[in-house]
This record gives sequence, C-alpha cells and structure tokens, in this order.
Amino acid sequence: NPSGIITEAILKHTNLHVVGLCNNPINMIGGMALIFGVADRDVFLEWVGLNHVNWIKRVFVRGKDRTPDLFAMLEQLLQHEEFPHFDPEMVRMLGVFPTYYLQYYYDHPGTLAKARAAAKTRGETVKEVEDALMKKYADPNQVVKPPELMLRGGARYSEAAVNVILSLLLDRRDVQIVVTRNGTALPDLPPDASVEVPCIIGAHGVTPLSMGPLPETIRPLCQQAKAWESATVKAGVSGSRADALYAMMVNPLVPSFAAAKALVDEMLEANREYLPQFFPQES
Repeated sequence: NPSGIITEAILKHTNLHVVGLCNNPINMIGGMALIFGVADRDVFLEWVGLNHVNWIKRVFVRGKDRTPDLFAMLEQLLQHEEFPHFDPEMVRMLGVFPTYYLQYYYDHPGTLAKARAAAKTRGETVKEVEDALMKKYADPNQVVKPPELMLRGGARYSEAAVNVILSLLLDRRDVQIVVTRNGTALPDLPPDASVEVPCIIGAHGVTPLSMGPLPETIRPLCQQAKAWESATVKAGVSGSRADALYAMMVNPLVPSFAAAKALVDEMLEANREYLPQFFPQES
C-alpha cells in the first residue's frame, strides 16, 4: 500500500501539511472494543510501525492494561473475522500483537498461495467493483450506498477521515492513529520518515505521541520496510533507475537482485506515461 510512501514524499518534498489515513487502526479498535465488551472510545492501543507494517504493543481498556488478557485469548480470536489469524505461538514469541497486513511478511508463502488459487487477482476484482460503482454513482438518484461498496473493502474509512477533519476544525485535541512525520515518536526510525502512531489532532495540526523504542522482535522488519519506503520516495524524486532498483531490492518481499531488476523494468515500462522522470529523452 502506497499511503506511507506518498505521505513521506509530500512531507519531505513540499510545504504541504499532510496526514495519511488507514482503516486498519479504527477497525482494530472496534475489534478490541467488541471482545472486551466496551465502546470504541474506551480502548487505547499502543500502535507502532508504518502503514500496513504495524503492531500493537499494549491494549488499554478504560485505562487498564488488558494486554495479558488479550494474549490469554489468542486461540479464541482465531474464530473472529475481525482479527488477523496468526499462530498464537508466534504472537506470544513476538510479545506484541501483529495486525492484518503482516500476513504478507509472516506467512508470505501461504498468502501468495491463496492469491494464486483465487479465480481473479485482487486488482481485477477491484476494477470490476469500481466499474460497477462508477455506473451507479453516475445516477443522480443514487442516494444510498451501493451494495457493491461492501465488496471494495475499506470499511470505516469515511469515519476515520471525518474524525480527523472534525478534530482539525473543532480543535478537539483527541488521539487518533494516523500516518505522519516521525520526529521522536519511534526513535529507531529516521525523524523525517513517515510512521503510523497515535497522534494528538487539533487545530494546531498533528502531534505524534512518543511510543518509545521498537521491541527487538519487530525492529528488524520495521526498519527494513521503512528503508524500502524511503528509498522508493528517493527514486520517485530522482528519476534514477539505480535508485529504483535499490528500492526494489531492499523490499523485504523481493527475493533476489535478479527479481528486483525484472520487477523494475516491467514496472517502469508499464507506467511509462506516468513516470516521465525516468524517461528524460522522451520529454
């Protein structure tokens, strides 16, 4: 997902005030509220990492640390669709709760096998859904959410966006989990990198909370994923194939330099019209 990369690119190379959003945090808060039998507002997550590469260090419910209770019920959570299905032994070994998108790193072969076994790729499915949605949205009499929207994914995204807008406009100074400039929030990552952490949001803008050092069980993956994201930003700005190749090779999911070369060549060619910086001779 490019959200963290785009946010970092804008923060580093423009004067715009920008915040990145994902529905993963708001959905996880809702899931925790469900299993502990409380309202969303009663849950606080010590959320650390990047967009789509993140973990929950501790779960607080009405001010009480309920992390031990969460770890005690890991086997039960496998029955809940709201939670990622990771091996409880692995979760207890990590000592933190991994979120949904870490399946691509922690179970790469299994996740890839499921994708290959599907009748259509995720991209093909989304394109079909969006084509149907655009036809319905073209009708001015369409005043309710089309059922196809449920097939697109992204539940509660609108709620997350409205929460940020209201806090900025009304100076609510409440805590929301968003993507922003790191500063000192995660000392194991560069200050100018984008991170996804709890932030105070008000009329002043977005202030990330200090979440402390990353646990050693997750630090290597988080740092490598961040290195890939930051290298991708650099490549996009420089228009250098060497920079793009390095970024692709650093990605934790790319197995070899040969694979990185093939991916970069195919990616640049497929997106030639959108990446003029890599083809200066054609401009």
